[in-house]
Amino acid sequence: MAFILSRLVYFVLRPLRQPRFVCNVLAGIVLGPSVFGRNKKFMETLYPAKEMLVFNTLVKLGISYFIFLTAVKRDLASMLKKAKNVWAIAISSYLFPIVFSHFFPNSMKNQILRCLRNMPFSFIGFSLTQSLFSAVANNLEEQDLITTELGQLAVSCSMLTEAFTALLSNIYVLVLMFSTAGTYFTALKYLLQQCTVIFFAIYVIRPALLQISKKTPEGQSVNEFFVIAILVGALIMVLISDILWISFVPGALIMGFLVPDGPPLGSTIVQKSELMITQFFLPLFYIQVGFLTDVSSIKDMEAFFGFFFYLFMLNLSKTLAIALASVLFDIRFKNAFLLGLILNFKGIEDFTLYERWRADKLMNNQNYATLILFCLFSNSITFPLTEILYKPHVSLTTAYLHGKAMRLRTLQSTPKDVELRVLSCVFHEGNVHGLITLLKVFNPSKNRAVCAYITHLVDLVGRSAPLLIPYNKYKKRFVPKCSHHIMRAFNNFAADNNKYSGAITVQPFIAVAPYKSMHNIICNLAQDRQVPLIIVPFGGHQEVITIQSCVRNFNAMLQLQASCTIGILIDRGLSLEMINSNHSFNVAVLFAGGADDREALALASRMSGNPKVGVTVFKIRCKQEEGLMFEMERQLDEIAMNEFKEKTAGNASVVCSEMAANNGLQMMEVIRSLRKNYNLVIVGKNIRIPQFQKEMKQWVEYVELGLLGDVLASSDFRDSSLSVLVVKRSELDDGYNHQQFCIKTIESCNPYISCREEIMR
Repeated sequence: MAFILSRLVYFVLRPLRQPRFVCNVLAGIVLGPSVFGRNKKFMETLYPAKEMLVFNTLVKLGISYFIFLTAVKRDLASMLKKAKNVWAIAISSYLFPIVFSHFFPNSMKNQILRCLRNMPFSFIGFSLTQSLFSAVANNLEEQDLITTELGQLAVSCSMLTEAFTALLSNIYVLVLMFSTAGTYFTALKYLLQQCTVIFFAIYVIRPALLQISKKTPEGQSVNEFFVIAILVGALIMVLISDILWISFVPGALIMGFLVPDGPPLGSTIVQKSELMITQFFLPLFYIQVGFLTDVSSIKDMEAFFGFFFYLFMLNLSKTLAIALASVLFDIRFKNAFLLGLILNFKGIEDFTLYERWRADKLMNNQNYATLILFCLFSNSITFPLTEILYKPHVSLTTAYLHGKAMRLRTLQSTPKDVELRVLSCVFHEGNVHGLITLLKVFNPSKNRAVCAYITHLVDLVGRSAPLLIPYNKYKKRFVPKCSHHIMRAFNNFAADNNKYSGAITVQPFIAVAPYKSMHNIICNLAQDRQVPLIIVPFGGHQEVITIQSCVRNFNAMLQLQASCTIGILIDRGLSLEMINSNHSFNVAVLFAGGADDREALALASRMSGNPKVGVTVFKIRCKQEEGLMFEMERQLDEIAMNEFKEKTAGNASVVCSEMAANNGLQMMEVIRSLRKNYNLVIVGKNIRIPQFQKEMKQWVEYVELGLLGDVLASSDFRDSSLSVLVVKRSELDDGYNHQQFCIKTIESCNPYISCREEIMR
């Protein structure tokens, strides 16, 4: 019933951009005493008194394993590395709410202290405003923002603030024990017990787990005996923690930290246990929250609104503190404000803490219900605001406002005598030969150097935080064996090429992230390295169905959000032997007009410098549409074509010809004529011929390839050796900027044409 109701609530509220966590908790509240539970028979049936002990035990078991898996997915090394950059933001999120709360009127302070009995006022402030990693990471992952600049900053801050929480909580317990016992002995004994457990975990359990990971063969899962032993060990650590720390959470965290994240051990544990925990145990947690949250217990409205206002002001002060601290690090104010909202996300660990307070009689039913309702209110506001306001392609910092504005990098704007920077994405070893051949075709030489940023894309399994790591600096830690093979192949290619023809530099990276949000990492890397061209393999019919959809979605999102040109490569057997042989490597370019086709022509111009590559440009003649914008595009096409002819004049390997195609059938004949005579065809995704779009759009299967690319990727060409490169220029600029670029280009090439005033009118 809980499963069905939570899905129904999510179906109703998802159009309002509500997160799953809010929907699940609301479903639990509906099943609790607030709604359906008002019927005594329903309450006795769903919550029988005799079975509540077993029910509560299963809930604690599920929460323990959830926290354990959350810790397994963490990368402590990455956390410590990033902590030095975000410590000021993390500390401000703690200190400012505590200081701010002390300026509350004494009457409100007394009212809050009555709500949370026997708790120091400062402790209340930092406990209610802590940012826990699991809550932040889960919400960001649901929004596909965990790989963005803002998402990674928020994850780092939450990791650091959770460490502060653990430290301050232990200090508070030690001080409390000393003040109540009146002697140092009890506090010292408590501290020694904790240290003993931690040292045993680090110097005994951790090395054993590392040995298990090292002895597991590459590509195979860990022995099930070890998986079961680790899961049982997590329960033992939880039991010890509940005795020593009076809470099971530290034990689950410690055991999770000990497990090496990622494959083979971390990923195996996550894959074998996560589904059971999220689909069986966590729904029981939501039911328990609903059972404990009795809205009808809210009777003192003055206390309710006072506590609610206090919680609101605490979160608001925390948001403003984070925003102000972030602005000092040159983060845009809008992004700084969104960072504050994200760090206010609440999750399972927060609700577990509140339930513990209720069980320890630190708050009554009304205040517990008030706290739960406020958390739902806060999440229901911050989640959609973040989703609506944050634009991943906009830089996080304000550096762009001071002369470093994000410029669209295109192949047209990259001079031929300047180093060409290419970011090549690799999913598996089968992509290597095609990408290496394409780099060779780009004509890397001493006068025309090529810098290739090779990025192996690895799906995120067994960790929560995404990573982008330079390959050479990551050898000490676990790297998939295929990554070694991939990088070795590109490094060998660069070394062989530099012996004979010229300069090509390879900078290898490994990106570990969910496929659905991996495009953010690639876009940020391309922007940081000022890359004008990203090459990605096509995720079509040659891939496994599950991977195919992920790769295709990745390619489509790159085309939408990248600030440079994207090339999708359909590899049908490209190899260096084609170029090194005595026969010429033949490249055809279909030029029908438009910004994408002009990018394809600019790439062909660079290829034309390779003496072993023959380039043939087919300009498609057709009936032209009328209108000012079409006239501007036509003039830009003419300028690009004339420049190409001037640069390649005297080059016998370059041929320019025209072919007529006034309808879809004639265009299909043009495409079929390329079947046997060329090794590679370059086309633009969007062509400047509206009649072709009307005729052929309904037959398109792969939207990310455009009309011509989809035809070349169809089954008609599947048995041929014709590879295809589909080029897409970035669309991040608005219409006004594109118009200004068009006007400037046309007027610079023809001083007698002045269309600026007419266009702007």
